[in-house]
Amino acid sequence: MLLRVSGLRAIIFGILLSGQLFAPVYAAHDSVAERIRAAIESANLVPTYYRHHINITTTAGAAAIAVYRDPDAQPYDCQIDAVLIAHAIHQSVPSVEKVVVAFYQIFDSGNFWQVAVPVSSVAAFAQGALTGEEVIKSARLTACRANPLAKDYAPLSYEDMTRQLGIVKGPLRDRRTYTLVRISSLEQKGLYAGDLRRQFLHVEDSARRGDRVQTQHCLDALSSSINRRLASQERSFH
Repeated sequence: MLLRVSGLRAIIFGILLSGQLFAPVYAAHDSVAERIRAAIESANLVPTYYRHHINITTTAGAAAIAVYRDPDAQPYDCQIDAVLIAHAIHQSVPSVEKVVVAFYQIFDSGNFWQVAVPVSSVAAFAQGALTGEEVIKSARLTACRANPLAKDYAPLSYEDMTRQLGIVKGPLRDRRTYTLVRISSLEQKGLYAGDLRRQFLHVEDSARRGDRVQTQHCLDALSSSINRRLASQERSFH
């Protein structure tokens, strides 16, 4: 858990209702990812020593967040933290309608909890349409198994993992690493990802040239492709 949650059921939704998670003020040029990062940090939802390792991927109407969690956190704790993160994001970036948070352990990055939070549930609770328990239940929890990349590099620090993956130096290196792990995760689920790996090579080419704008553009496009692949998989189960 990102916060100690003893007695949190009794107090946390009072915090949501009272608006104590303040939305920061941003300059017009700030990107959505930067605004989300600032919102999470301003609300003190992630310890200072973990903030460097927050990874944020955004698409139209959705945000994927990857963070380290407290080693003692239980699944229910992760659901609460994900709801709090979704609330902070909703206050700062109302256009985000869905938040997915992946909670990794520091020494076992191959297995993690993923929580999908419909922001509409958080807003409904604030309006009194849902109870606290209902909004937590709406946060769908999934236990994600190790994928090949994550399993191989689980004992390594984030910095060492980045170096050993062979990702080129350049802009947005943390986000590029996280994107490559997401692609590997799709392959572990049996989904075709050859086209995504080819897209990733274009990302690396832009980074190798030091072109931050083009690297971010290519990453945004690749993230959208990954999200569409995941959405297609989800629809196949319904």
